Amino acid sequence: MAAINTALIGKEYPPYPVTVERVEIKEFARAIGDLNPFYLGSSWK
Repeated sequence: MAAINTALIGKEYPPYPVTVERVEIKEFARAIGDLNPFYLGSSWK
């Protein structure tokens, strides 16, 4: 097993944009058991 490089703990990187589609938000919400309609698309127009 490889050793963990503890020097990297807390290292921060600059922010960057990520595109997330609605279906991915739905899948994540279901995976964590959050059935809030806000995340599942019931309130989306």
